[in-house]
Amino acid sequence: MFLQPYKYDYWNSYNFIAVSLVFLLSLVIVDYKLLNIKEIIISFIIYSLLTVFSIGVLVSSILIFLILVILLVIILFYLLLFLSIIIVFISLLIFFVILGIFLIILFLLITFITFVTLVLSAITVVLIILFTSIVLISLFVFIFLIVFTVFLSLFLIILIVSLSIFLIFFTLGLLIFLLVLCLTVFSVIAVLSSTVLLALIIYLICVSIYFIFKHWCF
Repeated sequence: MFLQPYKYDYWNSYNFIAVSLVFLLSLVIVDYKLLNIKEIIISFIIYSLLTVFSIGVLVSSILIFLILVILLVIILFYLLLFLSIIIVFISLLIFFVILGIFLIILFLLITFITFVTLVLSAITVVLIILFTSIVLISLFVFIFLIVFTVFLSLFLIILIVSLSIFLIFFTLGLLIFLLVLCLTVFSVIAVLSSTVLLALIIYLICVSIYFIFKHWCF
C-alpha cells in the first residue's frame, strides 16, 4: 500500500500516522544523528494530537449541524402544534355558534308552532288546548335534551382528542428539548477538548522547534 501513493488516500487518520511513523523510522535508519529519541517521541505525539484534534473538530462540526437541524425541527414542530391548537379552537367556536343558532331556530319554531296551535285551538275545549300545549312543551324539552346531549358529547370528544394531541406533542417536544440539551453539552465538551488539544499541540510544536534549533546550532 505504501508503494502506491497515488492509489490510496494517505491523509486520513490512521494512514497519516502510519506514514509519519515510517518517515521517522527511515530518518533514524539513514542517519540516527539527525534526530534523537526525544525528538522522535515529540514528533509522534504531535502527529497523534493533530489527528485527534482533527477528529474532535469534525465531531464538533457534526454535532453543531445536528443541533441546528433539531432546533429547526423543534421550531417547525411547535409551529404546527400552535396551528393545530388554533384550528381546534376555531372549530370549537364554529361548533358553538352553529349550536346556538340551531337552538334559537328550534326555540322560535316550536314557539311559533305553539302559538299557532293555541290560536287555532282557542275555539276548542280547554282540555284539548292544555293537552296540545303539554305535548308540544314535552316535545320541545325532549328534542332540546337530545340535541344538547349530542352536542355535549361531541364537545367532550373534541376536547379529549385535543388534550391528547396536545399532551403527545408536548411530551415529544420535551424529549427533543432534552436531546438537544444533551447534544449541546456534548458539543461544548468536544469544543473545549479540541481547544485544550490545540494548546497542547502549539506547546509541543514550540518545544520541538526549540529542540531542533538547539540540535542544529549547538
